[in-house]
Amino acid sequence: MIYTQSCLRTFRKCPRLFKHVYLDLYRPIQEAEPLRFGAMWHELRDLYWTEGYAAAGRHSFDAQDGFDTARLIAMLRGYHARWGEFIRSLDILGVEASFSFGNMAGKFDAVVREKGELWVVEEKTAAQVSDAYVQRLEIDPQCSIYFDAAERMYGQRPSGIMYFINVKPAIKPFKKTENIRLKKDGTPCANQRLEDETPEDYCTRLLETNAEKPEHYYQMFRVPRLAQDIEASWNDCQDTITDIEHATHWPRNVDACIHPFGGACEFLPVCANRADIDDKMLYRKADRPHEEL
Repeated sequence: MIYTQSCLRTFRKCPRLFKHVYLDLYRPIQEAEPLRFGAMWHELRDLYWTEGYAAAGRHSFDAQDGFDTARLIAMLRGYHARWGEFIRSLDILGVEASFSFGNMAGKFDAVVREKGELWVVEEKTAAQVSDAYVQRLEIDPQCSIYFDAAERMYGQRPSGIMYFINVKPAIKPFKKTENIRLKKDGTPCANQRLEDETPEDYCTRLLETNAEKPEHYYQMFRVPRLAQDIEASWNDCQDTITDIEHATHWPRNVDACIHPFGGACEFLPVCANRADIDDKMLYRKADRPHEEL
């Protein structure tokens, strides 16, 4: 079996979830909203890196509503303003390039050269970025394995990881005020809304917010990797793989039933005996374990 960082993280989080997804090949029909939005942004970001800002701006979004589209447009414009000149200065060697060696596989978000130095690019969306978030990157096995893979593929030791973090806007669209209070002259009192905010106005408000603090919404950290970091990460990954290959029981981890960003695991109804995993309204069958490759 080939392993990715995603499937190893899933096993560490919940062995039963690993079995549902990577052995039995079930997928939820409806993804959690943060995962769905993150996937849309990643698709848009890949287009930006391969074809440029204009092409990304013409992209047709597979969004649930106009407000999702507004968020994506605002993020793209802010991203371009923050990083456009810098990205154009890079020699982009590959975007979403797959690699496979040994029993590990994955995809680079990008591999670039900056003034002759090789760098691996990794990119994520996040609700917020703390010091602990950044410190964790120093031991993140994904960074180490991708670093090692880039050296094997491009014949040059990378200088490190360019780790881009895009903070998703927390601002919500304004909604029509219920039970509007009116002044004596019949006009609404302060902070009362007669109608919902439009996606266009919402997008404008997001753009203004992004422009006020671009360094908050668009961050990039250069994460180093030492030989001992890579060796430790390989050991961590291989130990997890050993646990998977010797597993005879797939216990549920109730501590993983609630997503850290809110909402429940999509397979919680199955584990709680409230849904059938063969219910085609809730779950589908994948044709391979790693659809992302």
